[in-house]
Amino acid sequence: MQIEMAEGNIIFIFVLVIFIWVILYMVVLGLISIISGWNRFSKIYPFDGAHGESAHWFSFQTVVLRFWISYRFCIRILVSDKGIAFFPLGIFRFMHRPFCIRWEEIQRISRKSVFLLQGIEMITKHGKIFVSGKSAQEIFTRAQTKKELA
Repeated sequence: MQIEMAEGNIIFIFVLVIFIWVILYMVVLGLISIISGWNRFSKIYPFDGAHGESAHWFSFQTVVLRFWISYRFCIRILVSDKGIAFFPLGIFRFMHRPFCIRWEEIQRISRKSVFLLQGIEMITKHGKIFVSGKSAQEIFTRAQTKKELA
């Protein structure tokens, strides 16, 4: 009788710990989304699914928002004729909807170094985004091409 009760308590505690961990994880992800500005960007620049021709995917990229919230190696970036779309990896999706910044929304792109990372800084009227990784060069090259065509 005592053993059955002990096993029941252990199972209950195990389930309770997992439940609390999941809730805490979701709260932290939600706070990061709000504090970093990701939530705001996803509302202002929603991803509509269209990406045009010559789209290139880049996985495990680093994105820094507000110069101190760093999404290190957990962002997939789609660079296309339409713009630049940002997707967090699946485990980080809670309150991190994908967003797409159209080329015409970008006011300036420049090379920059943040936290010892080399990359580019994109400035829109709604904020700054720093991108590091292989996608940075592709974004910079396409931005220069778009500027020449304009």
